[in-house]
Amino acid sequence: EKMHNTFGEKIIAVGVYGGPFGKSATGKYYPLTTDLGDYYNTKMDISEQPYANINRKEKSSNYIAWQGIVALLLEEEAKITLSCENTYDSASGTAAIKVSGDALSTIDDAHLQVWIIEDNVVSLQRLPDGSVNKEFVHNHVLRTSVSDKDGDPISIAEGKSFEKTYSATIDSSYKPEDLYVVAFIFSANGV
Repeated sequence: EKMHNTFGEKIIAVGVYGGPFGKSATGKYYPLTTDLGDYYNTKMDISEQPYANINRKEKSSNYIAWQGIVALLLEEEAKITLSCENTYDSASGTAAIKVSGDALSTIDDAHLQVWIIEDNVVSLQRLPDGSVNKEFVHNHVLRTSVSDKDGDPISIAEGKSFEKTYSATIDSSYKPEDLYVVAFIFSANGV
């Protein structure tokens, strides 16, 4: 929340829960942990928490440094414009998601990642003083990937527009009014 208070709409934070930190001593998942979170934890070789992978460029377990890293990355010139149009059909429990944009420069080997995140998820949280709050309200919780978990290849050529449409069935345990779509383009050079 502190980062959002500082940078506002310029950033999108996503809480990814997984790996050994997302399981009890008996191996049972904690409520926020997902198979997708486990996959990303393994892929990024995360061995400590808290941990941030900022724009897929800067990786840090020093949460005090995150704000400075974000400030520097926000100075970079945008390579695309991107927008999402989302509709939800409560009768069928499905969401239609249209992601479109314009390329301001070419991005080689680009991938489109589309996630669904949820706010107001009540679950336990270990606090900095070592105590545990069992009624902590979590925001920006990664729930699922609508695109392939490694993103979908997409052509991003300077001066060209692009568009991709997805359909997703929303898990009945999620609260549709607290769900958001996060979409971004990434390559080996980051977001």
